[in-house]
Amino acid sequence: MSDEQITPEMQAIVAVEQKRSSLENAVEIKKEKLLRNACEYVKHMSPDNQESFLYRTIDKLLDEKLAECYNTPKGKISIFRIIEETLATGLELGKHAYAVPQPVKVDNKWTKVARYDIKREGYHVLLCTNNPIAKELEWAAVYEDDKRSIDPKTNIVTHEIAMEKTRGPLVGVWVSALIITGLDDDKKPLTMRKTEFYPEDVILNIRDNHSESWKAYNKGTITTSPWLADPMRMYEKTALKGFCRPWATNKDALAHAIYEEGGESFPDAFEEMSHEKKVEAILSEAVPDGGETEKNAQTGKENEVSTDDGHQPDISDELDELSKEKESGTDADGDKGLF
Repeated sequence: MSDEQITPEMQAIVAVEQKRSSLENAVEIKKEKLLRNACEYVKHMSPDNQESFLYRTIDKLLDEKLAECYNTPKGKISIFRIIEETLATGLELGKHAYAVPQPVKVDNKWTKVARYDIKREGYHVLLCTNNPIAKELEWAAVYEDDKRSIDPKTNIVTHEIAMEKTRGPLVGVWVSALIITGLDDDKKPLTMRKTEFYPEDVILNIRDNHSESWKAYNKGTITTSPWLADPMRMYEKTALKGFCRPWATNKDALAHAIYEEGGESFPDAFEEMSHEKKVEAILSEAVPDGGETEKNAQTGKENEVSTDDGHQPDISDELDELSKEKESGTDADGDKGLF
């Protein structure tokens, strides 16, 4: 077939298939790490279901709206990060979360990267489905002209939406759910209703202090923010995250969604250490404390440490990884140049 016969549609198909092949190769290279860092919901899938979940994610990342994200190294890394985020939360891309292109300034030049965004329905899945903590999660934005009340005894919300063309300004969001507190004798869930109202000043304070997109918009490193494009959705998402936060107590799907999706890192004492402190922590694990040193000295083996199999522990890899991380600014596995 001559070049004249190759239509733009055919070129587009070829470009998509090239991206698919590149992404599949990148996933294959990193599959062990991806699954190691996945949430329990994904880890407990059968291998076939894990494979299907991964490739449904890749299909969504081939959307034309993300095309420009493949044009730069930073954009390509952001695409791969979406796959990591999807496995870490267990949320179906396109159904409970989505990838959106976002302009960012890199070296004084504008480029597009992919941003992972959890839908409000995604928080329902995290709280009520994959590893249920609650039942019947409900929420709604409240406007000034709405009539609303929360029964102090039952925590049930009464919310009458104003029928006027304009309901006045947003004043907050209520969130309510039946929290599972245990099981009865028949193994059925025991529940207690929890309801919270998040007023506008609380939501905007969270936005100002924790929203990376809002901070970037104010700095001029991105051209818009979802807080401007769809404020009601962002109010509701902020309230939902606040409501779910008390159960985000370990590094699983819900905690990842609460802390990582908005750029707010999960509290981790080791990760918050300086490079020097990390080295010191690794060395302290390898070198025994005073009691062990005294014991070893009595046997003529001072400062020698053995693992359970009788070999001395090798910490060179851990120190080497920290060195690479400090020099490159990326994780030691190196996601640069994957595809």
